[in-house]
Amino acid sequence: MSAPTTVEAPAPAPTALDVKGIWSGYGQITVLRDVDLSVPTGAFVAVLGPNGAGKTTLLKTIAGLIQPSQGTISLGEKDVTKLRPHARRRENLCYIPEGRGIFRSMTVRENLRLQSTSSDIGEVVDLATEAFPVLGKRLRQTAGTLSGGEQQMLAMAQAYIERPAMLLVDEASLGLAPRIVDTIFEFLVSVNKRGTAVLLVDQFIEQALSMATCAYLLSRGEIVRSGDPSELAGDDVLGHYLGHTTVQEK
Repeated sequence: MSAPTTVEAPAPAPTALDVKGIWSGYGQITVLRDVDLSVPTGAFVAVLGPNGAGKTTLLKTIAGLIQPSQGTISLGEKDVTKLRPHARRRENLCYIPEGRGIFRSMTVRENLRLQSTSSDIGEVVDLATEAFPVLGKRLRQTAGTLSGGEQQMLAMAQAYIERPAMLLVDEASLGLAPRIVDTIFEFLVSVNKRGTAVLLVDQFIEQALSMATCAYLLSRGEIVRSGDPSELAGDDVLGHYLGHTTVQEK
């Protein structure tokens, strides 16, 4: 009699980011409450929620700018909960904050140098201008004098230069003209297609859902819904929490 065949369970999908049981906030003020969130390797995940829901606090906590009071944060298989922001960057995490996070008094070229860990500034400039050709015409210009769209392109260029495994983006479209918003979103999709996992917080809900492979709905510091973006787009729960009618697919 032959021995029974053993069927091994499939290995869990690798994750670029795993957030478990995170409680975080500012001093005595708790903003995030027991948040669980996972970004599979190479995925594009959107986090939606009303103003004050804790979306920016979530990204800052993942980036290491805020230390959680409870819970763990892992990049790949490494626990980075106690690591400082620069150490998380060495673990292939890139964070583009709301407000762009550029050095306004420095030139575009100087910003690009600071954005990259590479000592080859020529290669850095080539990569940045490959992503956003207009930056090649602004290398000697002070970053603070760029248009809002060009400043966002400068901030986004870091994701193209460094090729991070995990990219956090907070309100990339804020204050930009629709044409520039389309350019920024197309860039994020292209970065994702190159293998970078993306976690996006943005006010343009329909566009965010159309790009995402998974979405989370955050309200009052708690995850209240998650799942397939196409399902969330037509969900009354989404409209309830965001204060408007649900998104309809085109």
